[in-house]
Amino acid sequence: MLDVTRIDKQTAPIHLNAPRPTAAAGADVSPTVEFTVPALEAGGYTARLRVGAGPATRRDFACEAGGDEWADSRPDDERLRALATATGGTFAWATDDMHSIPLPKPTVVSAERHVVPVAPPWLWTLAAALAFGMHWFARRRSGLV
Repeated sequence: MLDVTRIDKQTAPIHLNAPRPTAAAGADVSPTVEFTVPALEAGGYTARLRVGAGPATRRDFACEAGGDEWADSRPDDERLRALATATGGTFAWATDDMHSIPLPKPTVVSAERHVVPVAPPWLWTLAAALAFGMHWFARRRSGLV
């Protein structure tokens, strides 16, 4: 059972009941139930859903009036073609033949970078182990444990 009530002003609540799904012989019962809610006015609403004897689930939501802010902001293909013509470009959809669009020649990069380490990794490991050992030895001799 689904109950939809208005939050911001008093109106009659909307009560919707879903029919119980019946299982055919050997078929699984789908746990999905769909409700068709009638068109709502702009405002705040609370929907409460109760399944069987279980506790209700509550969801607060808002319905907004459509306007320019909900309009599709993408230009249509006539405007895109006009924009491409005005800026000296070409227009094509991704499904069109993309090989007809002239592309610039690729840039060839002719630079290399060679990196040489100062010392091999085993030498750095040996130096770190010796420094750690000398530090430990100095602390033991001075009485700092």
